[in-house]
Amino acid sequence: MKKETFEAIASILGNGYTCFVNKKTEEVFSAEAISLAEQKSTEYQTFEPLEGKLVFGMMQAFTDSVEDFSNQSELMEALTFEQPFSNFKRKVYQIHLADEWIAFRNQKIVELLMG
Repeated sequence: MKKETFEAIASILGNGYTCFVNKKTEEVFSAEAISLAEQKSTEYQTFEPLEGKLVFGMMQAFTDSVEDFSNQSELMEALTFEQPFSNFKRKVYQIHLADEWIAFRNQKIVELLMG
């Protein structure tokens, strides 16, 4: 598969959704964009959302990469308490690092997919 295909897959998986790739055309579809029959067809390859453990590791790696100590501390705190996923997401938007987080996460997912 082309890198662009992996990037499209990463974008959907990063949001926690399953996606499907047409094996011939490499078109990428979210689950709601294609019929159930197409989803079950052998013409499509299925990609499931990542396990929580993997995503948590990405959140930790991103936190480690943040250079601003104050922002890094806030993200570390978000990961420490109950509901770390929702806390982290809320905090990353609150401190205006969402674009950086999404780019980081998508790059890590692409690396995983490409092996």
